This record gives sequence, C-alpha cells and structure tokens, in this order.
Amino acid sequence: MSKDACALPTGYVANSTDCNDTRSDVHPGATEFCDTVDNDCDGTVDEGVGLTFYRDADGDTYGNLR
Repeated sequence: MSKDACALPTGYVANSTDCNDTRSDVHPGATEFCDTVDNDCDGTVDEGVGLTFYRDADGDTYGNLR
C-alpha cells in the first residue's frame, strides 16, 4: 500500500523494493539461506548456498562422480 504525503508517515518508507513484507528477515541485501525462500529479493531462490551431493550406490559413505 502506498500513501502520498509531504512528510514520511509513521510505518512507511520511501521505497517499494521489499519482496515479502510479512517477514523482516527477507529484504533486498539480506543473506541468502538454503530455505526455498528468495531471502534477498533478487528473483532467485537459494542461489549460491546449495551443497553438492554424490550418489552412494554401494553404501560405503563415499560418493561417485559417475
């Protein structure tokens, strides 16, 4: 919701770049976490924070690249 005024009203800010105004930890510049949420409002979810896992077909706790 926007509001036109000559001075900044209480509870308002001068930009509209927040992608989720129901969570204070989600905003432009926030740290991205591996949580299926776009924490930093850049349009991409969990970029740069995922881990790589390898299949362990024989159950020896060591993966294989193939």
